[in-house]
Amino acid sequence: MLLEKTQVLDHRSPRPRVLVAHTSPSIRNHVRRALGSMGCEVEELPVAAPYSSAVLDPTRSLYVLETGDNPERTLALAGEISGRHPNAPLLVIAPDYRRALLLELLGGRTLNHIIAKQGAIAAGLPLIDETELIVTCSKLLTNDIFGLAKYLRLWGVEVCSPSLTRAADRELVLSDLARFLRVVDCRSAIAQAVVMTADELLMNAIFNAPRREDGAPKYAHRNRQEKFELEERERVSVSYACDGRYIALSVSDNFGSLSREVIFRYLRDSIEGRAATMESKHGGAGLGIHMLSQAVTQLVFNVQPGVRTEVIALFYVRNGPRAFHEAGRSLNIFFTSTEGELL
Repeated sequence: MLLEKTQVLDHRSPRPRVLVAHTSPSIRNHVRRALGSMGCEVEELPVAAPYSSAVLDPTRSLYVLETGDNPERTLALAGEISGRHPNAPLLVIAPDYRRALLLELLGGRTLNHIIAKQGAIAAGLPLIDETELIVTCSKLLTNDIFGLAKYLRLWGVEVCSPSLTRAADRELVLSDLARFLRVVDCRSAIAQAVVMTADELLMNAIFNAPRREDGAPKYAHRNRQEKFELEERERVSVSYACDGRYIALSVSDNFGSLSREVIFRYLRDSIEGRAATMESKHGGAGLGIHMLSQAVTQLVFNVQPGVRTEVIALFYVRNGPRAFHEAGRSLNIFFTSTEGELL
């Protein structure tokens, strides 16, 4: 099946107005190029420069803040924007990975949209992936957050999209995925990370996502080796593909039960640089979201509470295992309301 068409901005409508607050000229150039290619009207502001209330114009479609060498100033500006315009999309880019800043941002209630790099970045690799930046900004401007196709070069790429109707289908999907990785010549070290990630996401979608009418977990107590039929709403959707740069994987459920608190709790250890801890589960153990943040090049959470959770994982494969490990790790988080408006 060919990848579906990605939603794009309508250039016949008024151009989106975007404020870019930056500390690094190189990052500013990346962001300006990406937003310009989207047809946005960009106004730039050095983070350290004085600014008036006019800078926080409520007619702006999006605010993009880059932390760079002044995370405290960036955090203060983010807080002021959120205070004045709580519904305005606000994207923070941390290509330089600032631990304290990210913890404060992730723990806040007003910021969900983050591109955060962590880990060593090789000199030959870009600090910002323009495709990732364009996709992220487009999602914020259109409220269209779901879909694997957004992250891949579309033309000619085929995507595999199995659906799980039984818990036992997990083993078949993992087997088919491993076969696909051999076909696209994915190196074994990266393939192991892909399959491990898929297994974790599938277990979460099958056992942790389904809820009873009272909101209580339905299958969390069951042994992970049990084989049972899934009701229609409990069926899990999977997609995976490769465009030569990335192996892309998505797992989606129909409950939207993954909360901010759960995501941030399991990411905290990773952000603070602590060793991964095992997440206790009935019938087995898994590394959970903490493991995903260590194993995936780009990790994307798309959540519409009560409706859908989609986790997208991208693995950089173009230049082998060394480049995969040196590319750093990126985190993107999107929450929408039940009506589909960004939170």
